[in-house]
Amino acid sequence: MSREQKPLREVLKRAVAAARLSRPTIEQALELPRGGWDELVDGHRILRARHLVSLARLLSVPAEDFLAAGLPEVSQLWDSSGSCGSPRAGRPARE
Repeated sequence: MSREQKPLREVLKRAVAAARLSRPTIEQALELPRGGWDELVDGHRILRARHLVSLARLLSVPAEDFLAAGLPEVSQLWDSSGSCGSPRAGRPARE
């Protein structure tokens, strides 16, 4: 398991527990196979951005809230549109 992602995985696990969602509901929303949720939060499956966004939609919370709680150093790069910022963000595109 990626040590850097462990806090984020814990945040996701607690959010799902608080919402009292069933594993099948979570797995369907995240397009995971049976047992995939446990693998994801245990670090045996790669946590992808699409998982984070799908879970945020299911729980009706902004995805950046998960990042802020679980990966604060990454959340600073996340802009309000839900895309990762870059040093070039805000600069006009070259023609």
